[in-house]
Amino acid sequence: MIPMLILAAGLAEAAALAPAPAAPHVQRAQAQDDAQEDRTERRTRRQRRAGDPFREDVVTLKDGSVLRGSITSQTDEAWFIRIAGGSVLRIDPDQVDTLFRESRYAHRTAHGGQILARAGLGFEGDIAYAENFGTHSGMSTEIGLGWAPHNSVELELDVLLGPSGAKYAAGLRYYLNAQSALKAYSSTTFLLAGPDKPKGLRLSAGFQLDTSRWLGFFFHHGATAYGQGDPTTIHLGYHLEAGVQARY
Repeated sequence: MIPMLILAAGLAEAAALAPAPAAPHVQRAQAQDDAQEDRTERRTRRQRRAGDPFREDVVTLKDGSVLRGSITSQTDEAWFIRIAGGSVLRIDPDQVDTLFRESRYAHRTAHGGQILARAGLGFEGDIAYAENFGTHSGMSTEIGLGWAPHNSVELELDVLLGPSGAKYAAGLRYYLNAQSALKAYSSTTFLLAGPDKPKGLRLSAGFQLDTSRWLGFFFHHGATAYGQGDPTTIHLGYHLEAGVQARY
């Protein structure tokens, strides 16, 4: 009798310590999360096998070398990556430092460290005021040289030719999505010198489409405010421009 009582007490204690089953709605949510993770993992494997046209695997080895391509197989003993040209390389997992995925074109269209030349053609119009109001409008041209110390930032020197005369300027262009082939940007340019001694500010916003690491096409528009001449004439204007950028 006593052994039976001890056994019953032990079973009761085990039942008390056992975790209570999750509520049905919690079980459903967990099952949905597990299913979503499975779908995401399967999709990633399919993309890697097929060669995702928009993204690629970037493997950095401990010796500093970088491999770009599509990982076709991963085991504890070896990884295999298909690189440009179709070759498949074997990698020792112990030699891998980092692995991540990025846009297939990110490293080809980022500007960091490059020297650039830019030329554009567009329209410029302004209202000028000294003792009375006047207007200027017509074709405009921009020629610029610059350097990109960072993927998101370019420093530039520009010559601006327009209906109100030539202007020499220095500015900064900031890219909002520097890793993309199609980039939105804003530009702040300070008008510093020219035949009529212009002093002022030119603000622009636009887009740039990089077709390679070396070439891109841009369009922007914006406002200009500056003074020039003696006595000083105040100009308030609008400009739009399209052009090409070459980088090295």
